[in-house]
Amino acid sequence: MGRVFTDQEDQQKQQVAVLSYATWKSRFNGSPSVLGTKILLDRKPYLIIGVMPRNFEFPLFPGRLNRSELWVPMSLSPQELSPEANASWYLNLVGRLKPGVTSAQAQSDAERVAQQIMRNYPPDEANFRIKPVVYPLQQITTLQTRPLLRMLFFAVAVVLLIACANLAGLLLVRAIRRQRETAVRLALGASTLTVLRQMILESLAISVSGGILGIGLAALALAIGKNLLPETMPLINEISLNWTVAGFAFLLALLTGFFCGLAPGFAALRTNVNASMKDGGRSGSAGGSHARLRSTFVVVEIAVALILLTASGLLLRSFSNMNTVDLGFHPDHVTTAAYALPQKQYSTQTQIDTFNNTLLQQLRQLPGVQAVGLTSTIPTTGDGIESFVVDGYVDPRGPDQTAASKLKVEGDRYPEHIEKMTGL
Repeated sequence: MGRVFTDQEDQQKQQVAVLSYATWKSRFNGSPSVLGTKILLDRKPYLIIGVMPRNFEFPLFPGRLNRSELWVPMSLSPQELSPEANASWYLNLVGRLKPGVTSAQAQSDAERVAQQIMRNYPPDEANFRIKPVVYPLQQITTLQTRPLLRMLFFAVAVVLLIACANLAGLLLVRAIRRQRETAVRLALGASTLTVLRQMILESLAISVSGGILGIGLAALALAIGKNLLPETMPLINEISLNWTVAGFAFLLALLTGFFCGLAPGFAALRTNVNASMKDGGRSGSAGGSHARLRSTFVVVEIAVALILLTASGLLLRSFSNMNTVDLGFHPDHVTTAAYALPQKQYSTQTQIDTFNNTLLQQLRQLPGVQAVGLTSTIPTTGDGIESFVVDGYVDPRGPDQTAASKLKVEGDRYPEHIEKMTGL
């Protein structure tokens, strides 16, 4: 509803905002008259010009609970666009490729731009090097969940192989037991192609029924399972049954039924009509041969099933171990929040420290709070890194070639400063 920003609004630093669908519903009751109204952001009035669709979520924060509630133009200041600010590495660049342009071409274009930027660096920053890397947005979004999904895919593939082996074995044993029936059909004039087609159709009926049942159970599992997924998974509300995947699963069921029906079909075609029609056709050498074949096949099937089950169990165990990796700290029963103080009201460090100390004191008094603290970054997020060089150290590769990161934590049960040195 409404519209998004224009270049003019960004360049002229106009105070306009676009709401997310969830914010529009929760804070404005989904009112269609919200367009044109004003809200206060950082104690400044912003005009609401649009509401994004329900399925729009950007930026994506895999593994975090962050959800963008509204968007405003960045409107970079002259200081941020000045040559002195060209070493500010706090922005993320996102672009949409033109039709037919690949990621490799975009990577090449970005490298040319990086070379041009580095040529215009001032002398004191001449040692800085930019290495652009182009990643598809989908790859970044699924980077953390891809190993788990790949492990689950292998486990499912192993289970599928077990099911195919069992189906083929059951159909083959069934075909051997129906040799007398097959002999009667052949004696009455049925062609071998007709018998083979019957076996394949029977196998297809079983596999297709299983495929349809599996797709139905998958849709039901998605409807129920989405409520059990972690809230940190991005676009969780958009998880649905993909009909391309469902079509692939149905095609896989057809192929499984076809190939599993070939073995019993060819076994039925090898039926000795005369021997099977005799009263003693089920005994003697032929019967012993069939019995040995059935026994051999059962032994092979059990061996294959045990191997596949062992591999499946190992894959599931690996998946379980990946979910129970020791992080070195306990993230349970911990709540985090971020805030930014208005620069005009808190212009000095003394004012900022007073606010932070007051906030910590009030949080400690809340019931159920065991410990509180302030930190420049949350562990494992990779944000809030400050670069510095150790005093007195001279890198043999030249100046500005060594950096380290510092993490400052204040509060209960934490030392006043924690510094983590990391050579780059």
